[in-house]
Amino acid sequence: MSEEVVPPRKESSAGIIFLFCFFFCFLALLLGGVIPFLSNFPGVLARFTGVETTALASATGSCEGDFFTFTFTDTHEKVYHVGNSTCYEGIFKDGDRVVLWYQPDNPHIFIAEPELSFDRSFVVAFSIPLLITSVAFFLHILWRLRRL
Repeated sequence: MSEEVVPPRKESSAGIIFLFCFFFCFLALLLGGVIPFLSNFPGVLARFTGVETTALASATGSCEGDFFTFTFTDTHEKVYHVGNSTCYEGIFKDGDRVVLWYQPDNPHIFIAEPELSFDRSFVVAFSIPLLITSVAFFLHILWRLRRL
């Protein structure tokens, strides 16, 4: 009876590389897609927990675009003139009426619909290509792992 000699399996670090790449791509996807939301998290929170109203956008200064002040009336008929230090280039025009969400206890925390639409567009434009690239990369790594 002859014994069958099994050649030793070559050691590979492909599994560790795969896990590292998986977590790196997942983290990049997560952070890259939510950067706009993180930059105005209180405003995004106002979208989901605040009060919706219509505001008048007034240009108050200039950078590469314009700084805007938003004028609106709250639920108690008090008029607010709120703004922030964000330069809006091409998102608003002077005199536009925009949908705005604000926190009732602090009306200076707000987000306007065009700004929110821009944030969503950024997430889609950034996250979907990165997701497709990540899936292709993972499939390539899995294919290489199966060949070992």
